[in-house]
Amino acid sequence: MATNRSALLGAHLEKSEPSELRPILTSLNGDNSWLMSFPVPSGEGATRPNPRKAYYHIVWDPWFATSGVAVTIASWVASIARGIESKAARADLVDHADDPQELMVDAILISLHYTDHLHEPSLRQFDRRIPVIAAPEAAATMKGWDYFQTVVPMKDMGNDGSDWQALHPNGPLPTWLTPFRLRGKGELNFATALVWSRGFRGEAAEPVQPAHEALWVSPHGMRMDPPALQAFLRDVTKTVHVLAMLHPLKESSLWGRQTVHGVMGGLAVERALEGPKYWVRTADAVFSYSGLVMLRVRDVRRTLDWGLAEEERLAGEKGEAVVKRRPNLVQIDSGDSMVLE
Repeated sequence: MATNRSALLGAHLEKSEPSELRPILTSLNGDNSWLMSFPVPSGEGATRPNPRKAYYHIVWDPWFATSGVAVTIASWVASIARGIESKAARADLVDHADDPQELMVDAILISLHYTDHLHEPSLRQFDRRIPVIAAPEAAATMKGWDYFQTVVPMKDMGNDGSDWQALHPNGPLPTWLTPFRLRGKGELNFATALVWSRGFRGEAAEPVQPAHEALWVSPHGMRMDPPALQAFLRDVTKTVHVLAMLHPLKESSLWGRQTVHGVMGGLAVERALEGPKYWVRTADAVFSYSGLVMLRVRDVRRTLDWGLAEEERLAGEKGEAVVKRRPNLVQIDSGDSMVLE
């Protein structure tokens, strides 16, 4: 379970060596806005933007209610990152001289060009010097704002997923952090993989070997048959371990066509990934809609227990074996954090 941010982070950082730091997820709105804090790999101090920081902090899809609230939230996000760094410094993990003018958010990542992901009033509250990595359609829109100094489009995985490192967007991101998109059947049904590459050392005489872990984020879910997903499962998972899957439980439909593949889609992907350590609920708020078109949008709340029972029922109808393993589903409430061990 996720828990109080300050206590959790203090307990983790106080007992860690720099090489033992783990990624941290902080929920920013209780839905699909996140602060993703990735530890800077050992030996990378010379190449990171700020060698005094222990983490590289990415804001994912910031979406807050009004511009007035966003002003407060943007400062709050920076204070969360600053708090993480201050605790790392107090634990003697990094040298740190507090500078109130220092940028604490290192990058912003936008996964989709729809307004609940690409929310201009919220985004304009962040410092324009923060680099943005965005889905190509969102990047084109943001460049038209003429606000952020650096906007770089994310790359898409093709049918051959063997060379995922070639999908690094270059530009502002460090070489050890690679986000890329997996396109699905519809523009809503995609996934984003964020691969964190770190070095680890066995015996002192052995060279440092790379290890790759990923966050796999699909806010609306996706079917299993898109070529990009099949390429990821076939090739990328040979070298990349999916540590956490961020995926909703709810289902949604528009005019009778399913647009959010909730718990059943998540279970299918979770099984195919052979069990991420965490299934983190994201984009799971159930809304009521208004307006002529929006009245045709329907959200249905689902639970993991319902999905497991349905999975067993469908397998029985087909005469197939049932996977009994229960995913480790976690809920991170707004403002709380979780260390991904």
